[in-house]
Amino acid sequence: MATETARDSSRPLAVKPQRFSIQGSVQHQDSGAPLPRLLVRAYDKDVFFDDYLGQAWTEEDGWFEIEFTADAFRDVIERRPDVYLRVSDETGRILLVSTVSDVRRNAAEKEEFLLEIPHKELMRLPKPSRRRPPPWALC
Repeated sequence: MATETARDSSRPLAVKPQRFSIQGSVQHQDSGAPLPRLLVRAYDKDVFFDDYLGQAWTEEDGWFEIEFTADAFRDVIERRPDVYLRVSDETGRILLVSTVSDVRRNAAEKEEFLLEIPHKELMRLPKPSRRRPPPWALC
């Protein structure tokens, strides 16, 4: 004998926060060669303080993906992030390129970027160890 139970309507349904994904690749501006082992950080541009959305290191093929939820940026009036990226060396100490002057307003749930690093910026990186070549060695 099966019994049915009514759902308790006094408890609110759990709502999953909206998920966002920023992905893309980082490459040498002149040759198009992929740039591995660089740190990509994503931010939401706001009037007073920008929100940190997340970070990822580029893979051997220059690919990166950063995932976050709306909880990382949402406030009273903001429903979608205004995204910009900063690409640094693998330690995050040397900024190579930033898209802060080209913010993606009201970003979609999935945004894709192609980031090109000028050779002169790569030359600012410290000399790599002999064990592994620099990311731009094949350029």
